[in-house]
Amino acid sequence: MDILRAFTLLGDGSDEYHINIKGTPDEPLFQANQIGKILGIANISTALKDFDVEECYLVSNYTGYGIKDTNFLTELGLYRLLGRSRKPIAATFQRWMMKTIKEIRVNGMYQLKTENEVDRKIMEYNCSLKNHNIFLNVFDEKNVVYIFKLLTIEDKFVIKIGHTDNIKERTQNISNSYNTDYPLLLNVFEVHNNCNCEKQIRKNKFIKNFLYTKDVKKNNAPSRETYLVNNEQYEEIVKIISHIKKSYNESEPESLKIKMELEEKRSENIRLQGEYDIKQKEFMIIQSELKVKQKELSIKQKELELEIKKIEKEQHNNKVEVKVDEDDEVDESDEDETSDDELIEEAATAVFAIKKRKNGIKVPVVYQYEPTDLKNWVKKWDSPADVERNMEEISPASLRNAAKNNTIYKDYRWVFVKRNSEPPNELEQTINKRHKTPEVHFIAMIDIKKTKILAVYKNQKEAVEARNMKCNSFTRAIQEQSVSSGHYWNFFDRCSDVMKEEYLSHSTLPEKYVPNSGKQVQQIDPRTNLVLNTYKSNREICKLFQMSVNKLKEVMKTNEIHQGYKWKLLI
Repeated sequence: MDILRAFTLLGDGSDEYHINIKGTPDEPLFQANQIGKILGIANISTALKDFDVEECYLVSNYTGYGIKDTNFLTELGLYRLLGRSRKPIAATFQRWMMKTIKEIRVNGMYQLKTENEVDRKIMEYNCSLKNHNIFLNVFDEKNVVYIFKLLTIEDKFVIKIGHTDNIKERTQNISNSYNTDYPLLLNVFEVHNNCNCEKQIRKNKFIKNFLYTKDVKKNNAPSRETYLVNNEQYEEIVKIISHIKKSYNESEPESLKIKMELEEKRSENIRLQGEYDIKQKEFMIIQSELKVKQKELSIKQKELELEIKKIEKEQHNNKVEVKVDEDDEVDESDEDETSDDELIEEAATAVFAIKKRKNGIKVPVVYQYEPTDLKNWVKKWDSPADVERNMEEISPASLRNAAKNNTIYKDYRWVFVKRNSEPPNELEQTINKRHKTPEVHFIAMIDIKKTKILAVYKNQKEAVEARNMKCNSFTRAIQEQSVSSGHYWNFFDRCSDVMKEEYLSHSTLPEKYVPNSGKQVQQIDPRTNLVLNTYKSNREICKLFQMSVNKLKEVMKTNEIHQGYKWKLLI
């Protein structure tokens, strides 16, 4: 037989303690945390560590959120705990408890006189617990005003009135904040404006008469939302709350209608804003396309202007001034005898063969030579234009530069000779093309005797910083092969093989320079997703695999397979 919330202990006249006793009259159980509170023990679990199973054990209770284990003391454990305490209240409480236990054993129940009354109390508790769970599920996440039952004191009980929009969360908060193990929901009222409704309830004169602030919260702070009532008073409070709730819900439809209208207008505004954003994006796209087309037209216009200038220049160069001497005038009879075909042929000859500049200088004749035979020409061309017309992909500028610089162009040597002049007996020696700057810009520091490489730097910047030189003087030293900072300087691959071999016999070349802005790129096997290689920049990949930078960026973004591999940019 369980004894539920049946005892009240008065201490020194100013404090009031509530005791829950379970078990049977022969083996009563006392809730340990309540006893600890009376004795002023802050951590009751620590105080009970050395208690055995005959003195203390756990009792499981259902709280609405699951099973909760609570420490309960047996009669033996209670007397042992009281015997340890040196506080004056311990002796007073022990005498009161012994008297209470004796009365329980004599009468069979303290305050609850008959077994039928006990059964009725248990049935009421079970019914309240069932209603509690129903309330939690029905009014979950709704605006409500609630009534919780916290404590039972003799023939009255303590209730808490409040409002919330999350009844489950509020139940847990009350369990943690108030002196109750299992707060029960007695009633719940759904109210749209629950905050103002609760304020109106608390102002009611009848309800204010039952305000109860003693020893309700765990931190002993006074509560303005708890009331001590009996059953009749509770029923009257429920009627008052129902009446107040009705007045709030009747005024709600009009405001709800306004809210709905505002919500519809807000939705319409969002829709219009979305359409405006879409139109604006479309306008921006069209504007961008127009700008692109405008740029294309501008480029085409510039190309046409260049083409027109080129044509005008060619016409200017090809224009022939036919100067006829008076002594060589053709009489009318001869002109009459000239046929139309002869006139066309003469015009063609004037344009393509007898080209003269405005200053009267004749167009040169072009001689073509084999690079291996600089004495005997292979072919004679009447003009550079003649070469351009008859050979594929000939650039007039490149042809002139080859003749001027004694270099090979289109696998031949070329010589420009004034008209009516003889070609040279032998051409000058062929000059190879100018040496390009090496791909790897290793810089070699050479000793003053030019016999030995002393050091190699990865680039010009590193060499300048290492030797504390100025860029201009350093560049001039390489170009003019002069001394700077006490040494000669040159590109490493321009040095002699002997000097390079001697240096590599005892040293190694520095790591190839990669710009700081370069980001590493991984080459990934598409089948195993393993990293096969890591390159220092996208420029290196584009050169090795012959792909464009834009294509590389595209496949890295879309994770596509390109040239048999996947590519990933390391950030």
